[in-house]
Amino acid sequence: MGQVLSLANYHDTVSPSLPNLSSFPPGSWAIQVHFTLRKPYLSKDDVDFYIIDNPVKKEWIFKVPYVAPSQWKGALRAAMRRLRGYTTWKEEAQDEQMVRLFGNVKGEEDEFSAGRLHFYPTFFDRIGLEVINPHPRDTGAGKQPIYFECVPAGTMGVFTLLYVPLDLVGRSTPEAMEREAKADLQAVARGVRAMLTEYGFGAKTSSGYGVAEA
Repeated sequence: MGQVLSLANYHDTVSPSLPNLSSFPPGSWAIQVHFTLRKPYLSKDDVDFYIIDNPVKKEWIFKVPYVAPSQWKGALRAAMRRLRGYTTWKEEAQDEQMVRLFGNVKGEEDEFSAGRLHFYPTFFDRIGLEVINPHPRDTGAGKQPIYFECVPAGTMGVFTLLYVPLDLVGRSTPEAMEREAKADLQAVARGVRAMLTEYGFGAKTSSGYGVAEA
C-alpha cells in the first residue's frame, strides 16, 4: 500500500500527447502503452541526503517518482538484446536494426548515430516502501533489513516513444522508408512487451521488480 501523492487530474496532466505525425518524415510512428505495475518499481535517485538510503528516482522539479527517457532507452535496449540472445556489445554493433534504433554502441563513435527512437518520461502518483531482508546461505538467518523507497504494485503509468527515421531523409524513397519502418515497429513492439511484462525495468529486475501486468 503506497502513499498517494496529491496531484489533481494527475494522469491527464502527465500523459504525453502524441504529435501529429503527418508533419514528420515518411515512416514515422509512435507507441503509447498504459500499464499497471504487477511488482514494485525500484530505482536509484542521485540526491545526497534523504530519510532512507535507497530513495526512488524523482523528477527534479516536481519531486514525483518517474522513469527518465534514458532509463527507458536502456531497459528497452537490454530487453531486445535478450530477445536476440546477444551477450556482447560486438553482436549488437553488427546488428543494423539495433544500431538504427538505438544508435552506436559505446566505443563505436566513428560514424555517430543517435538512433531513431525518442523516449518520453513516465511519471507515477504513488510512493511506497519495500523491505528486503537478505538471508546468508550459511546461516539462513536474516540480517538487518534494507529499506527501499518504491513505486508500489498497482500503480498506473504511461510508456511513450517516438520513431523518426531522420537518417533516411533524402537518401531513400518513401516506399522504402515505410517498409523499413514497419519492420522496426514489429521488432520494437515485441521488445516493449517483453520489457514491461517479462524482463522488467528499473533496479533489481533479476529479483522480479519493475514488471507490469500482461
